[in-house]
Amino acid sequence: MVALPGLMAAVIIVGGVLSGVMTVTESGAFGAIWAVLVTIFVYREITWDRFRAAVVASVRTTALVMLLVATASAFSYLLTLCRVPALLAGVVTGI
Repeated sequence: MVALPGLMAAVIIVGGVLSGVMTVTESGAFGAIWAVLVTIFVYREITWDRFRAAVVASVRTTALVMLLVATASAFSYLLTLCRVPALLAGVVTGI
């Protein structure tokens, strides 16, 4: 009986997708929110300070990943602008 609120996350995710009420992305987000709320209010395993620290760590990690994606996108644009793919194709076909 104690595990029921936690197990409801799986029911929400799978049931939401299979019933057509939510898309996969929406269902995953809703399940994550449900898990956080159950952890805070039902199981009382996390304090607001620990929750804040987890959010800050998540934001830092997300910012780092987004910086890497933006840098890779800019580098890709620069390579395309300098016509590097065409030059490499010419080198490979000329071998």
